[in-house]
Amino acid sequence: MRVKISGMYETALALLLMEGGHEVVEPTAELRAQLKLPEVQGVPETILQDRYSLHGVDILGETELVWELLRFLQLRLTDAVLVRLDPEEDRDGWVRAAVEFPGAAKEVLDRVRGSVVPTVPKHHRLRIVNWRAVKSCEQTLGKEASLVQQAGSRLFQELVLGSLGRGGSVRLEHVRVGARPARPREATLIEFSSEGFVVKRRLSQGWYDGLDMPIEEGDYAITEIREGAWSVRHVYYSGTGTLKGEYHNVNTPVEMYPYGARYVDLEIDVVRRPGEPAFLLDRERLELLAREGYVSQNLRTRALEVAQAILQRLNR
Repeated sequence: MRVKISGMYETALALLLMEGGHEVVEPTAELRAQLKLPEVQGVPETILQDRYSLHGVDILGETELVWELLRFLQLRLTDAVLVRLDPEEDRDGWVRAAVEFPGAAKEVLDRVRGSVVPTVPKHHRLRIVNWRAVKSCEQTLGKEASLVQQAGSRLFQELVLGSLGRGGSVRLEHVRVGARPARPREATLIEFSSEGFVVKRRLSQGWYDGLDMPIEEGDYAITEIREGAWSVRHVYYSGTGTLKGEYHNVNTPVEMYPYGARYVDLEIDVVRRPGEPAFLLDRERLELLAREGYVSQNLRTRALEVAQAILQRLNR
């Protein structure tokens, strides 16, 4: 199909789309220079542009074409997730699909972009944090792999770890599929390293799904965040420090940011009550996401593998 692309992912996405037989129309001047493209004019059938959060793209077009393009991307970017699908107000018959590019998707896009222009590791993630610093750094680099790697490590240290390691309050962006925005969870940093961190959260009164018990006044959670991990561990305690249970949330690979971390919840969890075997929770929600096309079958399979591995480890 004829696709118009703009934004921070345009180079990598253009390469993927052209490799898949699609035509990029009305390319930006920067894209033409990078990929030596002609100035192809034509009415685009679909449009790819940055989401407001920069954590992915909006796909605009007729419903059937949008779903076709989404499936194309999900085959190449395993953890790409359809977060929301809405009618496009300005064009009759068009829809707007908000697609999240989590940690693994961004890594693939980094490698694809790096095949044609100098691209530091975590390029797309770091661009969200400070695009000027990334652009300035890459403009000074040649194609020497070791120099590119060193520059990326330095930028990640400066732009992410340096801020995150100062301590205090951090934010976990727990993205859920559907109409809801990312649900931020404020927490206090209690441990930190370049590989992850541990936080403490005070809990509001309510109910623990899976543990089948109330959240009482004074309850708190200890949450372990690991860079690139496909799960997040939450351990719940009473105000007096008595263990109430633990959840292992299965999610897309965790991305650390200066403010904390971000990941997409894949709904399935592994739960363990004190003194009891661990069990799976909400597998049917993951299955529903896959049936409805919000996540790919490959991502569904990966999430199930992660959950089963955690289950087996806890029940040894």
